[in-house]
Amino acid sequence: MVAVVQKQNVTPNVVELPRRAPSPPKTLVDLVCAMRAYEREHWFARARELGFQPKMETALYIDARPTLPNCVALWVGFVGDELRDAKIWNAPEEETEKEETNFSLGALATVIQLPVWGENWRAVPNDVLRSALFAALSRSTRRAMAGEVIASSSNVVITFTGEQLDQSDFDVWAYCVHLCRAQELGARCVFRAGTFLKMIGRNDGRAQYKWLKSSLDRLALCVITVRTSDGTCRYKLVKCEERDEDTKEYNVSIDPKMAELYAKNWSLFDWEQRAALRGKPIALWLHGYYSTHAEPLPLKVVTIKERCGSENKALYDFRRSLRQALDALKSIGALASWSIDSKHDLVSVNRGAAISDSQRRYLERKEYVSEA
Repeated sequence: MVAVVQKQNVTPNVVELPRRAPSPPKTLVDLVCAMRAYEREHWFARARELGFQPKMETALYIDARPTLPNCVALWVGFVGDELRDAKIWNAPEEETEKEETNFSLGALATVIQLPVWGENWRAVPNDVLRSALFAALSRSTRRAMAGEVIASSSNVVITFTGEQLDQSDFDVWAYCVHLCRAQELGARCVFRAGTFLKMIGRNDGRAQYKWLKSSLDRLALCVITVRTSDGTCRYKLVKCEERDEDTKEYNVSIDPKMAELYAKNWSLFDWEQRAALRGKPIALWLHGYYSTHAEPLPLKVVTIKERCGSENKALYDFRRSLRQALDALKSIGALASWSIDSKHDLVSVNRGAAISDSQRRYLERKEYVSEA
């Protein structure tokens, strides 16, 4: 459980309340929207009135005017991941006036700009997961890149400037987004390096502190440009600054424009499964890539090699590493089966039960339409 810490002497935001209080919220989504208007100092008492009780605390902090919605979003792991189905108020429905505020999932997206997901999941834009932005590097082979086009899906062109990123940097970035998901994009999130390292499955020794700082620096200094049929936009992955060298506290925030990538398309992946793949960069990249597909189409081995940004020069060596990576995915339940067609060098996979609920509903609708 994440403890939200109030910052002293902060001028409260001015919020225009509706003319008449809305009906009692019936879902967590409605609650997150409705409680946004309450002053910061009342969130904890109000949460208890609504039946929420924090289960545990950590040394992790969230700054920049913490509010009840922040807490609710971070407590979803204790009350269920399906927000729409989580009933928290059994009050009868009442007729409301036309001018009454209509709180909805769309309003939630307007407030915090990112979807809300459970503690055991991470959500990342598909354009990121399907590209070599976070390359599958197995050694310290980073290089400086200046306006280079990186491998991605055919309908997207991604240009990168900065020091090359790898899958360990992806862990850091994904967890930064995870921490900031319940706040408005651009708002600061404060954390301690030791706790952050533990949450991404690393030790908190001096070498790891140094590694985390270098990773945050790489993420903060790089610039990506994404060009699609809808237009071109430049993004900064994070904004980061070290607050205190002694306590190892950092300020991070997510570029508000990142909401555009999420609005286009994003996918969930299992964080615990990913943790089991640590030290296997190709398997880590494939885990993210296949999470974006309910029924992945066969891909050529050379295409996977390009997309994942592998530094293996010989296709034979990469194919051997690819087989090991696919076996690793199958061993943790991320894949039900896989095969490589020796004639056409095509990789085919079956995700089985690893697909998300939304992907399962998509397949059901697809099957229904085909039968009709």
